Amino acid sequence: MGEFNLLYRKRVGLDNDKNLQFEDLNEVLEKSALAFPFENLSIILNQRYKIDKESLTKKLLLEKRGGLCYELNPILYLFLKENGFKVKLTKATVFDNDKQEWVETGDTHIVIILNHEGNNYLLDIGFGVQVPLKPLSFSNGQVLAKTGEFELKKEDTKFGYFLLKMKLFHRDKEWKIGYAFNSSKECGLKELNEIDEIIATSKASNFNKSKIIVKLFDFGHINLSEENLTIVKNGTISKVKIKKEEFASLAKKYFNIS
Repeated sequence: MGEFNLLYRKRVGLDNDKNLQFEDLNEVLEKSALAFPFENLSIILNQRYKIDKESLTKKLLLEKRGGLCYELNPILYLFLKENGFKVKLTKATVFDNDKQEWVETGDTHIVIILNHEGNNYLLDIGFGVQVPLKPLSFSNGQVLAKTGEFELKKEDTKFGYFLLKMKLFHRDKEWKIGYAFNSSKECGLKELNEIDEIIATSKASNFNKSKIIVKLFDFGHINLSEENLTIVKNGTISKVKIKKEEFASLAKKYFNIS
């Protein structure tokens, strides 16, 4: 077993001796989502780097940081590929439910498509707390997870013919659109750097204005911005205003990020 494989297993808490099978993916997805924070600090602090296996290993596995979708899903993709799974990366376009429109940054969300015994599945640990934690089948795409209900529908849109819908616990009363994607298009690692450039520089980007960290926990999730600290614990929501200068100490306290 290679060093990358061992480092990933150590970071997320997987047994080194376990020969991973399709049936283990629920555990892999949940442990990965609980381990990696969704955060944009590299962009805000102007600490960007070339996105490749070496850099992702350094940031997410050795420095124990988090990242955005084009970092989190690619490192999981690399891990699954090294463990014998048939996987590829593809682009998706996110839907803004508040504005009721597709985001202006286009197909800058990254997801994983896994093929097992001729069937395709959607995997995603890079959508904040809006992650299903289980493989979503293309043919029967419904799962119930601790985060909420998720559904994958075949529906023709201008951004692809598959649509992820979700209804998160403690937030959504109705189904909401997550994103659309075209599963036939594969995204290479080089294209991740183009996405990073768009997200870091575009005026339409939601991730280059101020610091955010979001992370799942066994009890729920914590969301930290430069204005608020929100803790969702066993269904109870606690939201307090913070001062901008408190962000660093709270990031260290709740996410061990400094």
